[in-house]
Formats: sequence, C-alpha cells, structure tokens
Amino acid sequence: MEKMDGHFLRKLREERGWSLREFAEKIYTSKSTVRRWEQSSPPGDEETRARIAEAFGMSEEALRARGEAFRTEQARAEQKKREKELAPEQLAELKFGTKKLLVALGVLAAAALLAVLLPLLFSLLL
Repeated sequence: MEKMDGHFLRKLREERGWSLREFAEKIYTSKSTVRRWEQSSPPGDEETRARIAEAFGMSEEALRARGEAFRTEQARAEQKKREKELAPEQLAELKFGTKKLLVALGVLAAAALLAVLLPLLFSLLL
C-alpha cells in the first residue's frame, strides 16, 4: 500500500468518535505520533498500516480503496473550487481545451456568417 493520506486517517478516526489518545492506544503508538500523521507525515511502514486497518476493522486493501476514493473526492472538490474562481472563457478552455474551443468558435462564426449570407443569396436568386 502506498503512503496513507493523513486527512483520510483523521476522517476515519473522527467517524468513529475516537480521540487522538484512543486511536493511538488502539494501534500502540503515541498521541503525538497520530497528530503528526494526520497533519503532515502519514505512516509509511507496512506494520503500522496493518495495525491501522485492523483498528478500523477492515483489510489493508479495503483501507487503501477507501483512501483512494477519499483522495478522488478531495481532488474533485478542489477542482470545483478552482472552477468557481475562473472566468467563463477560462472555464471553457479548461473543460474543452484550447483547440476544441477554437474549433467551436470557428463553427459559431461560420454559422453566423451563413445566417447573414444565405438570405442575401436567396434574394439575389429570386
């Protein structure tokens, strides 16, 4: 399992209503170590991750899967936050890319030109 996310670890602990001390006792470590994991430096060794998974009553694979889902959700929330701060043209460029945006603008310009020229052509033919 790759390095665990500290925010995810805190979320799981808080979901169960455990204090830092209670959780630390369950996994045989100190309160300050758990605080450090949650704030900046999550546990990296396999033995600790195994104890954490056991404390939460799940396999390491299930813990990893939930951690990945948590990170994905966090990334989506961060993306939405960034999108709210963008101007409409920046948001369109982000979603569609510059090339697609230019193609779409070209199609709109061509449609507008046709809307103006077609009636003129028909009036000349009649």
